[in-house]
Amino acid sequence: EAGFSVLAYDQRGHGASVNAPDGTPRDPRGLTPEEWAAFPEDASAALGWLATRAAPPRAVVLGGSSVGSSAALVAGAQATEVHVAGIFALSPGRRYRGIDAVAPLARYEGPVLAVAAELEAAAVDMLGAIDRVAEGAETRVVEGASAHGLRLLREDPTLLPRLVAFTRAAAEGAPRE
Repeated sequence: EAGFSVLAYDQRGHGASVNAPDGTPRDPRGLTPEEWAAFPEDASAALGWLATRAAPPRAVVLGGSSVGSSAALVAGAQATEVHVAGIFALSPGRRYRGIDAVAPLARYEGPVLAVAAELEAAAVDMLGAIDRVAEGAETRVVEGASAHGLRLLREDPTLLPRLVAFTRAAAEGAPRE
């Protein structure tokens, strides 16, 4: 609706990948530490796939929610395959499932938008860390909210328009080739 091309990949242990190779259901809480640690690599692989397209994107805005926001922050900060023009994170964690999203973000120079529910203390603490390491980052606390990840969109009707505006501004500010 907003005029963007979108790539959404099925993060391991979520969506259709909740089935083991033999077809039996898997609970994402049963993922191994090694599988959780590979989330940023999966996001990087998606970026790498974009770079192989006949007409690769001029710019990518990478986003995620919950542990996916950690993967987005790490992969976006470390990307070399495509230009990551911006990163957004809903309910980010400092070391969610062992993924350090702060250290790589300190090297990222593009715009960052991070949002957390007021009643989710760990995510609010992560907003403070993002403010400290990502110059010019926009952090937003949804007051009175307790929702996690994409559920924040239901608790704050202004959030989706803000994500669209952030994505548009980041993509339009990307360098032209």
